[in-house]
Amino acid sequence: MRLNDKCIGVIGGTGEIGYGIVRFLSKNIDTKIIIGSRRYKDDSIYGETIAHVNLDIWKGDELDQFCSRCSIIVNTTGPSFKVFDRVAIFALKHSCHYIDVGGYDNLVSSLEERYKNEFLAKELSFVIGAGWMPGISGIFPQYIAKKYYNNTGIRKFKLYFGAVDQWSFVSAYDITVSSLRNNTPLVYSFGEQKKISVLKYWHNRYFKQINRKKICIPLLDDQLYEFAEKSLVNTEEVSSYVLINDNISVFKFLFVKLFKNNYEKAAKIIHHDYKRLFAKEGRWGCLVCEIECRNGETKSYSLTSNNNIDITSLSAALTIKFLLESKTKIGVGYMANMIDCSEFINELSSYGIKYICDE
Repeated sequence: MRLNDKCIGVIGGTGEIGYGIVRFLSKNIDTKIIIGSRRYKDDSIYGETIAHVNLDIWKGDELDQFCSRCSIIVNTTGPSFKVFDRVAIFALKHSCHYIDVGGYDNLVSSLEERYKNEFLAKELSFVIGAGWMPGISGIFPQYIAKKYYNNTGIRKFKLYFGAVDQWSFVSAYDITVSSLRNNTPLVYSFGEQKKISVLKYWHNRYFKQINRKKICIPLLDDQLYEFAEKSLVNTEEVSSYVLINDNISVFKFLFVKLFKNNYEKAAKIIHHDYKRLFAKEGRWGCLVCEIECRNGETKSYSLTSNNNIDITSLSAALTIKFLLESKTKIGVGYMANMIDCSEFINELSSYGIKYICDE
């Protein structure tokens, strides 16, 4: 894996997630860091190993010059559906490794289809969705399935995921567009995707991990689907559910489908609901893997957080650490496919992010 003495470039490093990444890196690595953002920061506040440059990613000359100074590009800007591959293409041009905190399946497939040979020739790692959800939400279920069941004794595998926080409009935009584009409810069963009835799979459930009852709507997670295709082909049912917080959220979730041609308006509705939920519930994030074995035994494993911004930043920063240690695969893919899941969960645990088994 090619690394040189150039800098790590954190695009959007003055935002909440970007700042968390820079803060971690400044304490744990010696490599110089360049922050690129439209929000000006005086270099003197960072210290000798961190510098700031004004950067607008929509200005090609600025983005080109920024990437030319780096060996690793970390992208925390968004919305991901608008930025898409813009930053990634400039990173590839300058032979930089690339880590995207956001990014979704269409970005992975597009980059893989067009640039696979170039990634291999340049020995580059492009890690997409290196945050909390997506990110750890893809690594955690793989870790549980492989560690405790070796994927052979599983009859049904369910993943539940959701979070409430002071999410930005950019986050609201990405989640809104993702939900509007993925309208077909699916489960994975014995090697095939199957269409399902939303009403049949829609259910309410109490989650003791967060001490709340949530409405669970089926939405087959892309990372889980990829894992199922590789390792759970003999499983009767693999499904995932997004946690909708209350009846008001459900109404808004259904209402925004009327604005599928106006993402901005739909995102504003969802962002307003985020603010309402944060005032009501505070911060929480939750992943639950529920496994029904062929012997009839059922267990669940959970990973929770009370600060989704911090865990997103930590996840991306650890991905950079793995990259610097040559522990990521060459090519492009979700974090769960690019990094050893067991080692990553163990690393998270060393920073106090630990999962529990709910008997």
